This record gives sequence, C-alpha cells and structure tokens, in this order.
Amino acid sequence: FCHFCFADGHPSVTWSVLDHLRVPKRGYDALRDACRPVLPMLDPRTGAVHVVSELRAQLPAAEIEVLLDGRARRFRGHVPADGLAYVGSVDARGAKEVIVTFEHFETGTVVNRYPSRLFEVQEGTAPV
Repeated sequence: FCHFCFADGHPSVTWSVLDHLRVPKRGYDALRDACRPVLPMLDPRTGAVHVVSELRAQLPAAEIEVLLDGRARRFRGHVPADGLAYVGSVDARGAKEVIVTFEHFETGTVVNRYPSRLFEVQEGTAPV
C-alpha cells in the first residue's frame, strides 16, 4: 500500500497521522501496527490463529497467546522466515474481547486486538 500525507505541513485537520508538530494522531497507532514485520492474527469466522513474518530469519520457539474474554489459550512453535505459520484454532464465537499476543526474544511482544463486532455475526450469515 501507499500511505499518503504522513505529516501535516501546517495546523489543519487532514488525513495525515502526525500533526504539524509531529505529534501522533489517532490513526498513527493503526498505521504502525499494520506495518509491523511480525503480526499474530485470528480469523473471526473460523477461529484459525496464524502468525505472519516478513523477517529474513525464522523465529524459533515463538509463544502465542489468545485471550477470549479473559480465558487464555497458549501455543508455541516456529515461525518461518518471510512466511506464514498456522498456530492452531480457537472457538471465538460469541467472544466479547479477543486479544492475540505474540512473544519472541528477538521481536519482543506484539499485540493484536479485535473489536467485539467481528464476533457478533450469527452462524450461517455473512459479515457486513
């Protein structure tokens, strides 16, 4: 993707993610999180948990935790270099809060949160 207008050139309301003093706006965190080289993910329809890595080296012994309304499921495994790893599956139907956390000594901790509206879809219907 191509991000347009990273910072404001003068005081104004625009689509940039930094204001004219280079103070982050609300969109900055979303852009930063979307551009991380390692990201844990959950498919809200199937409950499949994946980790994608754009790093040139594999990440052995990575730890992934999925919190479903405070209940934790933990996984451990290797993430390939520049690839996608299937971690496992969870039942996320009806969850109000879902947080997927990836931890590795080389990358630190990466957290991905999902809004509850993704999990409110009734079984057999398509999300809007």
